[in-house]
Amino acid sequence: FSIEADTAAREALLPSLLVQPLVENAIRHGLEPKLEGGSVTLRARVEASMLLITVDDDGLGLQSRAARPGNGMALENLRARLASRFGDQASMELTPQPDGTRATLRLPLTTGGTA
Repeated sequence: FSIEADTAAREALLPSLLVQPLVENAIRHGLEPKLEGGSVTLRARVEASMLLITVDDDGLGLQSRAARPGNGMALENLRARLASRFGDQASMELTPQPDGTRATLRLPLTTGGTA
């Protein structure tokens, strides 16, 4: 795994356990079914007062979910938490990549105080 974050992103506050389900899904659905293993890269940056967090894996991709389905609760709960906290200012999306999957979180930048 690797983590890449710019200085502004490192100073951002996040609600607890926001990124963890994305990393778990990358491992469970992308890497575990792949015999040779793989990697997960978390990137965070600030762009136009938004915090952008991506979790990339080089696993089997979204099509592997059919072979190893989950119940979808982690992503559903994450989207509900984002909507409750940030309304339509935040989003989470999954995007197929040439090798693997990218999960992207976009949320308003919060620094200082409580997240």
